[in-house]
Amino acid sequence: MRFRLFTSTVAALVGVVGLQTPLLLFSSMAAIGQSTRTCTQVILDAQNRLETGRDLTVELRMDDLSRNYPDYPENHPNEYIWALRGSATSDVLASPQMMKAIAVEIINTCDSVGAVTFARDQSGQLGRYGLMPDGSIEGFKCAEDFGMELGRGNNQKPQWGMQFCGL
Repeated sequence: MRFRLFTSTVAALVGVVGLQTPLLLFSSMAAIGQSTRTCTQVILDAQNRLETGRDLTVELRMDDLSRNYPDYPENHPNEYIWALRGSATSDVLASPQMMKAIAVEIINTCDSVGAVTFARDQSGQLGRYGLMPDGSIEGFKCAEDFGMELGRGNNQKPQWGMQFCGL
């Protein structure tokens, strides 16, 4: 299950449509067990935090964690991916404190979310934060640092808490 939510459009529609907007735009979130209003507000607040005062456009995407992580956190099968475009993308990716703070808010509020990723759109450059078995939310480590390699014909998937960084 994958859908795209163009968050720039969300901000514009909130002003035009008013209170009906979260119900219309986030009905897919409700269908997957989200606390719709609260999760919606956290997403809109995160978008505002990312874009305000920066040359940055964000697009929120959702992905199924089981595709790449067979050991994803139980009852948290979804990943939200912030696709970042603009000259401030490098600044955001260079701020693990900000990315983690946003990820913590989203994971703690949106029931089915197990990971939040911030990625330079159309590239392999990213920072991923996820719900760990002890309940903490931490940044993923590079699998290559632990001897794992992703190569041609190698379908090896990293364990939860790791990601391939050398793409």
